[in-house]
Amino acid sequence: MEAEGSHLDLVSIRSKDGSTHLVKNSWALPAFYCLPMDILMNMQTPIRTLPRRPCELLLHPEYIEIIESDIFLEHMSDAIAYLAWPALGMKGWMEYYSGYSPQWRIAHATDQWVLGMQQAGAIPVNRQLFFRPLCFCEMPIPTLKEAFAMVATAAPYVLGHDNQGLVLETAKAFPCEEDFDLEKSHNRRLKNFRRAWYHWRSRHATFNYGSIVQNTNFSHYDQLMSLSTEDDTEEEVVASLHGKAFYNTLSPLDQKIIYLRGKGWTLEQIAEQVGFATHSAVLKRIRRIGKAYELWSGEDLGFHRKPEKRPYFDYDVIRRQKHVV
Repeated sequence: MEAEGSHLDLVSIRSKDGSTHLVKNSWALPAFYCLPMDILMNMQTPIRTLPRRPCELLLHPEYIEIIESDIFLEHMSDAIAYLAWPALGMKGWMEYYSGYSPQWRIAHATDQWVLGMQQAGAIPVNRQLFFRPLCFCEMPIPTLKEAFAMVATAAPYVLGHDNQGLVLETAKAFPCEEDFDLEKSHNRRLKNFRRAWYHWRSRHATFNYGSIVQNTNFSHYDQLMSLSTEDDTEEEVVASLHGKAFYNTLSPLDQKIIYLRGKGWTLEQIAEQVGFATHSAVLKRIRRIGKAYELWSGEDLGFHRKPEKRPYFDYDVIRRQKHVV
């Protein structure tokens, strides 16, 4: 058995008759050993049970069959993309974006991330992995934090390749609707993009407080971001609050915030008007008003409910409805 270095760093197996066989997808094996348990446990059973000693990998035909399978490469692609997502400066969940978005494509350039980690010295090349002493060592399983750090070392190489860093910055500054997953329900990033693009092009959309009272089918964030009409008068806003009853229980400051928000003011504009340091202080104030309204009216609008926690990595969710990789 010998390892041959190349762009994809494939491993070749020499048989008894002297012929060699290049093991398909073997260039991804060094990256396989940098995956944390959080990701391994969400992979299919044959993949996550691959031996931790490299010398055992290529001695059994069933292991070689797993490595050369398309599902192995798909799992590795999504695992590395998940770990690379924060290194691209992206926040939030990757499934909000479509397979056409530059962010998604760069994150799924698996061979570049693997090569970048190897050049940074975060993971070995196959020539090191399959020769002494590493080939006989039990490869440790890193923590999730360590895995993020290892993949992040490849970011300068990946973003510098073919000016992908510039492509990423341009995509962030000038997004388009095709960048987002159009079929994902409650895609907040797509909703925010549409509101900013088709209405004010501001970072924060406006909302009508009356929609919080009347609509209970969405989360409190979506209710806060639902659009208002610019023709709302103060009387119309107050009327939506059950005939001034709840409105009159608010402090003058809260009344002013609700009125300005209903008139289409952004969070930044309201913060400047009422003397708050940041727009997030206004949003926190609005959420507190929402909780107070729930207690006053007995309605459950979601302000008191904690957001559902998501697993670190979910292969099915990440790949669902992604037809372009």
